[in-house]
Amino acid sequence: MKHVALLLLSVGLWAADPVAPGPWSVRLGWSGANSELRTLTNRDGLTAGVGLILPQRGLVSRMGGDVDWRAGEGEGRYDAVSAVYAERVTIANGVYAGAGAGVSVLRLVGPGWSVITARPTGKAIIGWMPSWRTPTRQRVAFEGAWFATDRVHGVRTDGITLAAVLGF
Repeated sequence: MKHVALLLLSVGLWAADPVAPGPWSVRLGWSGANSELRTLTNRDGLTAGVGLILPQRGLVSRMGGDVDWRAGEGEGRYDAVSAVYAERVTIANGVYAGAGAGVSVLRLVGPGWSVITARPTGKAIIGWMPSWRTPTRQRVAFEGAWFATDRVHGVRTDGITLAAVLGF
């Protein structure tokens, strides 16, 4: 059902123009753990990632790919590395949305157990790219994403991220 919602979002944005802070981008920010992951780690975590937007047209907009890492550590630990084909489209005034699908390698460590597995992943994206640039002329954006992944060892592994994005 999660993947169907991401597909519908993509189809609904078909007519919009593509957007990207740059062909290459890096992002760094906060990773919000859902209640089950927070029980495992006792806290939220960090996210980091890279992205590439190609000039060729994809299904909805320009083709692109994201590699994201979400992690949190406390009494337990979780790591999720996701490789996703993603497309982003402009909605209005620097606001953009997107969706993607791919795979995540997930590692969860709890008291007395550890699991590493790969799962299909969906990604829903909403972002804002202001009109200003950095002093060295890079574009800046702020992006939120929801990662849809399945349960691992009985623990929900989906989560959200909020990140600053620097394009170059």
